[in-house]
Amino acid sequence: MKKIKYTILVLLTVFFTACDNEKFFELQRAPESPWNSVEDLEFAAVAPYQAMMQGGWGAVQSNHVLNQVIMSDYFRFFGNVEGYATDQVYKRRFQDKVADVEALYGKLYTVIGLANIGLEAYRTTDDSPFPFASDDDKQKNVDRIKGELLFMRAYAYYHLAVNFCPVYGYGSNNDTKVLVKRVKATFSSTEALDNEPVSTGEIYDLIVSDLKEAKSLLPEDYTEGMHITYDSRSRANKWAASAFLAQVYFTMQKFTGAESALTELDDVISNGGYSLEADPFTNFNNQDVLIKKANNKEVIFWAFFADDILSPTIHSALRYTHFNKCGRDARNGGNGNTSTGSSPKWSNFQSWIQLTLANNALVEMGWMNADGSEPNTAKWDKRYNNPGTSSAYVNQYGLFYRFEGAYADTSSYRMAKGIKQLGRRTSASDDGKYIVNVKYAGLIENEEPVVLVNKYFRTTDGRLQNIPLIRLAELYLNRAMIKKKAGIGGWAADYNLVAKRAWNATLAGAPYVDKTDGEVTERMILVERWKELAGEDIWYIAFCEALGLEIGQGDRVALDNTLNITAPYTDQYWKNCIPQGEIDFQNR
Repeated sequence: MKKIKYTILVLLTVFFTACDNEKFFELQRAPESPWNSVEDLEFAAVAPYQAMMQGGWGAVQSNHVLNQVIMSDYFRFFGNVEGYATDQVYKRRFQDKVADVEALYGKLYTVIGLANIGLEAYRTTDDSPFPFASDDDKQKNVDRIKGELLFMRAYAYYHLAVNFCPVYGYGSNNDTKVLVKRVKATFSSTEALDNEPVSTGEIYDLIVSDLKEAKSLLPEDYTEGMHITYDSRSRANKWAASAFLAQVYFTMQKFTGAESALTELDDVISNGGYSLEADPFTNFNNQDVLIKKANNKEVIFWAFFADDILSPTIHSALRYTHFNKCGRDARNGGNGNTSTGSSPKWSNFQSWIQLTLANNALVEMGWMNADGSEPNTAKWDKRYNNPGTSSAYVNQYGLFYRFEGAYADTSSYRMAKGIKQLGRRTSASDDGKYIVNVKYAGLIENEEPVVLVNKYFRTTDGRLQNIPLIRLAELYLNRAMIKKKAGIGGWAADYNLVAKRAWNATLAGAPYVDKTDGEVTERMILVERWKELAGEDIWYIAFCEALGLEIGQGDRVALDNTLNITAPYTDQYWKNCIPQGEIDFQNR
């Protein structure tokens, strides 16, 4: 008994002594850096990419693109609920607290946090994390990795800014404080809770600063001596940083001048070594593990998915299924087998679709007549109708797909069309012209044509398709718009490059006729953007806002009670989707 009392007394003495001076809880040896070699530091470089692009239904990049599609004025919402807040986003309910938008906030700060953890190796060593590395290794790997980390931090902050901050450059918007500025890794609760927001202007200044430094550190292309995984266009190079900086400057309405969107675009277009692919389909048929410029000269920056480990059964960018014809496990663009069996030669229409191109937009694009019929001239555009220009591609077809309507089941379809042979019981009719699905029969009339995006899950194994994020065609259209707006001659030449590439001279029976500056209007450039980038435009809303354009109703009806997005865009951003926990700490 005495021994037990003595033991308790000793423990209590130790406990209270330790609590008194806190030495009991102190680490006797500081944690080591997780990056013990340049090879180790490569893991820091890839982590922000993974956090931004991967994640299935919750992946940041594809969720952000989906929101841009939903809010736009050239897509139409069917009204069906498929596990996403499409109705609130479609109606632009910026005053609402929308969970699917709110989720982007924390995930984007995760990307920033991962970038900052890698950058900590540079911040704490005066930019020399490996002083004994060779000069060649420092230039090709150490400096490059820092450039990639800065690029991804800027990339994440830009996505935060265009979603959660007021539109840059209007009134006092730049002074509005919304986002927290994190430029170093956080290792204590005190630092983590120090989340006083800074002005929108300061956030954009950080984005520009990061991208300018990234440009100075990143190589133009892969060379021998760099880590082998960098031999891929899914990793940022100097030209990706410059192209993205042009996008940021455009958003900031810095269209011309020494530090402007036009200066960056001119540099990439003239010196980057990129060129338009002869066939636009090439940009959506890539599943290379190492995406090399030799295989695609147009895409400057890709989202990487061509890995069985990252996408073991279905594609990781699942949100594209809300507006894309093919299913997320399609093969050969839905024209071959799915992961669960075989499908007919025409399609494997999938039942997650919520959005199609708006009819009024299709009329303006020249891909639909006012009565819903299909103009023969629409087939002259290889984006809309591509019978296949290369035997290397399986079941090519266009980057968009027209259905003539929908039927509830095969029997009703057969009866309406007088077809005796039994057709496929679900998905679409055997000739590929009609959707046969009871859900869509309630959303689409029997003879109501719809045109869907058909860009994704197109490769031999659709779950492994790499997705373009920045490509040269967009840069030409951006430059065309800047030149037109600034009155700098030559905007028609940039417009013509994109339109001519899409022109099928064989079906048209004549070559493309170049348009002049006097013929090409701002609206024509915008509509050409719809044709080229529908379903992939990652900053359509910001693009229009920077130009002061009205983002109208599209095919929305009065019942939707949706306001147009118009300058000065007051309160037209997701200001109420900041997580409540963040707000509570800011107001503590």
